[in-house]
Amino acid sequence: MLNIVFLHGLNTYGDDLLHLGPVRLAAMHAPWEKALSQRGHRVFCPSLSGTHDSAAQAQRVYEQLQEHATWSTTEELHLIGHSTGGLAARALAPLLGSRVRSIVTIGTPHCGTDASRFAQELAAQYPRMQRLMSWLGYDTQSRTEIYELFTQESARKFQTRFPPLAHIACAFALCEKREREVSWPLRPLYRQLHPTPESIDHSDGFIHSASQAFGACLDRFDLDHFENLGFILHVDPRRRRLARKEFEKLVDAICLFCARTVSK
Repeated sequence: MLNIVFLHGLNTYGDDLLHLGPVRLAAMHAPWEKALSQRGHRVFCPSLSGTHDSAAQAQRVYEQLQEHATWSTTEELHLIGHSTGGLAARALAPLLGSRVRSIVTIGTPHCGTDASRFAQELAAQYPRMQRLMSWLGYDTQSRTEIYELFTQESARKFQTRFPPLAHIACAFALCEKREREVSWPLRPLYRQLHPTPESIDHSDGFIHSASQAFGACLDRFDLDHFENLGFILHVDPRRRRLARKEFEKLVDAICLFCARTVSK
């Protein structure tokens, strides 16, 4: 049995739910919590609402762990972070010290993401899309400071502040999806998020492949940014089955990696 802390990614709505416009699907950590628990592991899924800075999130998670008697004394922990949750995991590791055995990131923008640039420029470059998103209840202009946290320049500063620690085994799952196969919520954005031809089909829909690199590469997984979080949003039943199978493969690969780092 592994003791796993799972950290979900960016949520600019101020809660821990996955939103698609006005629709709230479920807690962002729900699919991973279920998958890991089904494999017999203990899982702690902290709330990351209230702040978006990765270092501040790490401090918040640390405090939540300290509030639980069993988790505050657990000797060996494994951190799994999805998207910007992977950055929070990196910032959390120094606070937990030698208790952390491994960090695995999934679709994490270690080198920043063009999605930040796109969100910052949306109102000026794509006014129709901005109006549509505002109509759906999502105003990008009010969130500019949040997007600035995940630009390439901010990523370079983060890398300097939180380098990999020698005593922790680090790995990432390389998630990529061809443009024509990404989940329907990503399709209208795909071309805008990938401005250069070489970036097409080398991302999970949000995060470029090169930016995902952190430690050892576990494997390549045919998953987009929603699928690697465990949310399968395809209409086509065949694509849903394939994505579900690939997600389960991802969970198994990460659990195997973490298990190999357990002290004997």
